[in-house]
Amino acid sequence: MTNNKKNKAIVKKHRLNIVDLVVFVLIVAILSVGFVILDPLELFEEESQIEEKTIVYIVEFKDVEEEYIDRFYIKDAVQSSLTFGDESGVAGKIFDVHHSLQREETLLDEETGETFTQQYYTVWISIKAQATYEMGMGYFINQKQIAVGMPMKEFKFSNVSKYLSGYCVGIEEVS
Repeated sequence: MTNNKKNKAIVKKHRLNIVDLVVFVLIVAILSVGFVILDPLELFEEESQIEEKTIVYIVEFKDVEEEYIDRFYIKDAVQSSLTFGDESGVAGKIFDVHHSLQREETLLDEETGETFTQQYYTVWISIKAQATYEMGMGYFINQKQIAVGMPMKEFKFSNVSKYLSGYCVGIEEVS
């Protein structure tokens, strides 16, 4: 073999072909996507920032009997399962109240045999409260998360003789 043929063989061995280029581009693309999804800087971030906030959250209660409609008073303290284990027991104070007739039922009084109409209402109660806000996690009252769409259980109002349960339908920060 001549010296010229050896040089050509060495050059062909080290030449970049299309398969090598595709593999290299594929590896770079996979690594780029991995860095975007995993965000390696997130591993070095400190704990998320926690801030104290004043919020107004709205709870929707369905099937509230007519006798209770006029018993929700502005600035009354509200207790709920959000405050179990909290010394104050307060989940906030009533900020605003709205209601709408949901349905009527004709019932029979077993003692007298007479029929009567029972009205049931949907009630929206806005409650002003202190909450903590944790970046990426949301709002918390007494270390229990509160978010739109979450069930809100066992609310106790000072002039209503039973516990009410509903859903959080809105949250807003106020100053």
